[in-house]
Amino acid sequence: AIAVTGCSIPEEIKKALENCEVLYLWDNDEAGRENSLKCLKEGKKVFLWSDFLKNNSYPKVKDINELLLKINKDKFTIDELIGYFSNNIFDKLML
Repeated sequence: AIAVTGCSIPEEIKKALENCEVLYLWDNDEAGRENSLKCLKEGKKVFLWSDFLKNNSYPKVKDINELLLKINKDKFTIDELIGYFSNNIFDKLML
């Protein structure tokens, strides 16, 4: 896991990730949706916030940390999240 502050990934990190399978979980805000859409257009796997929140009856939140606090949970496992990542451009409606 790599946490970045802001909305961009430094070039040296991008280079290091070129040959890795990366799952992008951007914030659930306008900037995060824009980054997710850009990644989808590049064929990268992004987290489908709308689908995840709706399917689990979770409240709307700005990021994963806020969700954990609101539902009083310590963490999510990869198994709980993995099904909500997609690189299908048609899933842009679920961002």
